[in-house]
Parts: sequence; C-alpha cells; structure tokens
Amino acid sequence: MLAGCDFPLVRDRFWSTGEDTAPGTSCSSAPSSPLKSTAIGRPGLRVLDLGTLPRVESPPTELRARKDKLAYFERQCSPVGHGLFVGAECVARNRESLREAGITHVINCVGFLYPAYFSPELEYRTLYLQDTPAEDITCILYDVFDFIQAAVGHGADPAGRVLLHCSQGVSRSVSLTIAYLMWREGRPYEEVFASVKAARGIANPNIGFVCQLLQWQKRRTTGPGAERLYRLAPQSPAAPQYLVPRSAKILGSAGLDPRGSFVLHTSTALFLWLGKACPEGFAAAATTFAAQLERYEAAPAPALLQRDGKESEEFWTALKAMLSSSTGEDGPEASGSWRAAAVCEIPAYDKDYELFARSQTARSSTADDSDASPRSARKTPRDERSEEDPSPNERQRKHARGTPPTVPRDAASADGGAQSSANGAVAAAASPRRHASRLPPVPPLDMTRRGGPSVNSRSRVPRINLSPVATVVSDD
Repeated sequence: MLAGCDFPLVRDRFWSTGEDTAPGTSCSSAPSSPLKSTAIGRPGLRVLDLGTLPRVESPPTELRARKDKLAYFERQCSPVGHGLFVGAECVARNRESLREAGITHVINCVGFLYPAYFSPELEYRTLYLQDTPAEDITCILYDVFDFIQAAVGHGADPAGRVLLHCSQGVSRSVSLTIAYLMWREGRPYEEVFASVKAARGIANPNIGFVCQLLQWQKRRTTGPGAERLYRLAPQSPAAPQYLVPRSAKILGSAGLDPRGSFVLHTSTALFLWLGKACPEGFAAAATTFAAQLERYEAAPAPALLQRDGKESEEFWTALKAMLSSSTGEDGPEASGSWRAAAVCEIPAYDKDYELFARSQTARSSTADDSDASPRSARKTPRDERSEEDPSPNERQRKHARGTPPTVPRDAASADGGAQSSANGAVAAAASPRRHASRLPPVPPLDMTRRGGPSVNSRSRVPRINLSPVATVVSDD
C-alpha cells in the first residue's frame, strides 16, 4: 500500500486508500462516486468517470440564442397588421412563401443588392437605404405611405397585402412598418414598436431610425411650430432620377438655388418655389411632395406657386422669418438687394444637380439608341464601302493577278505631293519586274504526265505529279 497523500484536498477528491477497489480485483457494483480507482501503474489514483455524472442542460448563451432566433425568423413572413408583412430577403425570393401569404405588393428596401424577383407579376417599390444611423428615412416615408395605401385601400379590410423586406427584416423594413402604423392608427412609437416586436421577435431598428421616427411624431402632433424649408434632391447615387425632399438651410443670406425646386412650409401657408433653371423632374417632385404635406401633415392648402423673380411679399416675409429663427437674430429687410442675394447657386448642392444632369444625359442617349433603326436595316462596313475603295482582299487579288489597284477617289483629288506619291506607287505596282520581285506569281501545278496519269494497281487512285514547272521572269 502506498503512503497516504499529504495534501488534504487532493486526498479527499482523487486519492484512494485501497478500500474501494484493490488492485487486481473487480467490483461488480456501481461506483458510489464519479471518481474510481485505476489499477494501471498508480493504484492510489482515481480517475473521473464522465458516464456517472448527471446530464444537466445549461441554458444557451445570449449570442447562441440570438443566432437561433435570426435563423428562425429568416424564413418567416411575419404579419404585423392591416395587410402588412415583414420578412427577410430569402422570403422575398421564395414564390411559394409569397403565394401562401397572399402578397400582391413588395417594398424592397435594399435595391442595390436585391432585384425585383417577380416583376411584373407582383408590383414593386424599390428603395435604396443603408442600415446606418445617418441614413435619412423620413424623406421616403410619404412615398411608402402612398404605395401601401394604393395596395391595401382605405377600407377596414385590406384589398391587397404588402411585404416590406430588407436583408434580415430587422431594422429598415421594420422602421417603415412602424412609421406607417403610427400614422394610420394614431398611436405613439412605443406602442407600435411593442406590437411589431411581439409579431416579429427580431425587430430592432437602429438608434438613428428611432430618433427620426420620434422627431417625425413630434412634428406631426405639435404642428410645424417654425418655418421649414425643403429642397428636392436625388435619394441615392444608385437612383439619381428618384427625387426626395431633404431639409434645406439658409447658408448666410443664400437659401434658394435657381437650378432646383424648394418647398417652404409654415403654419399659415405652403409655398412651392421653382428656379429659372429648374428641370421638369424637380418641379414634378416638388408638386408631389407639397400634396403629401397636405395629406399627411395637414399643411395649409393649396400650395402657392412661386417662380424665380416673381415671388410674392408673403413668401419673402416667411423666408425672412425662417432666417431669423435659424440665426437667432433679426432678419434683413426684405429689400431688393437681399432678395437677389438669397437666390444664387449654392456650392453645397452642386453634387446633387450634377448627378441628376448626368443621369438625364445617360437616359437620353439610351433612348436614342433604342429609337435607332433595326439591326437588319443598318449598313454593315462592307455595304458602306464605296466601289472605288475595294476591300483589302480585293486589292491582294489584283496584286496577285498583276493588275494595278484602283486609286481611291480621295487620293486622286489630293494635292501635288500626295498625287505624285500615289502615281509612283501605281507605276511601281504596274511594273512586271518589280511586281515579280515583290510578289512572285504562284506557279501552276502539273496535273498530268506523259502517257496519262499513273494508277496504283492496288488502290486504283491516280497519282498526280506535284512537281512545279520552272517559271522564268524576263526583263522585257
């Protein structure tokens, strides 16, 4: 028997006195503890028997639980109320899932990653949103509302069903869904978010979207309060033709750019201002946005049209009040000099206007290409070549026959130096000696022999003599 262990903790847990199981003996009864002795080399040591330990299922970690929840909702088309469904991209490209849910319209929040999979079978609205706190979602809210209203109708029972999807159905699509339900049901953000969260457990808008929705809710419930100026600009470089309203500020004394359109919203009036160089697309987008302000924010109607150089006194007074509220100082007098300085090209807006102009140019060039004649009616390079300018193959054949090539009409009408060079080239090509030295004629093949062609007795195939005949080129 080995000496006892001097360490009490090790002795109590891992050291055996030999009474449990002696070396060389066997024990048929089950061990009383997960530690049992071993007879291999060290009889006094005991090893841990994992088979005797109770199996206790520990709760999953937070990261594991989140992954499992994402994997579950990734394939779920979650109904959130009044004909609205929220899903991930894998649901948007699964036609069976869409058919089971009765989806008729789709809002794609990630147009630069995912296409309209089932267009024109389903009606699509494509947006280009980044899932970042700095992304502005309030500029496209009313377009989303118009699309959903046209799909579900104005009645209690929805006429159609709309799927809002992004990559995972967590932030972008959920934010737009919450905004629509806030407007339609008149409930605050906290209540709507709780109901959407109960239907889709992974709903979690980013902090930037939450702040924007809270500010939008305050603006709708308390009224404009102060003058707000909007300018129309492309929503994304991926869609330069899609113009949305963005907040505009008075930079110094300048606030209006003659290249675009602006909407001024006050508590008493709604102004629609068009610059002298404003394209038709900007004017149409501003008119649509003014109508949306009347519909969703109860703006004063109708919108008062203001053209560059023909503004009313009421408009200048409202713009001066906005300048005073933004700077905290008394605004300038509404004189002619200040009015002229308020309208100028603002460098901060150059990028947006250049982006729209380039897209217009590309669009017009594409339209011109589509309006061109069909492929069969177009002339090929061979058809467009004149008879006086033969093809390269034709010139080579004329060289081989010893015939001087035809001089093109343009070369014949050239000046004296070019004419002499062309004549020299033609004369050189017409000379038999020079022609023979540059490009010797192909010798003819002797296809016959004296006495007729020889025939192989086995194959009965005539043998042809391919030996060339000597060709002599004379200087005469």
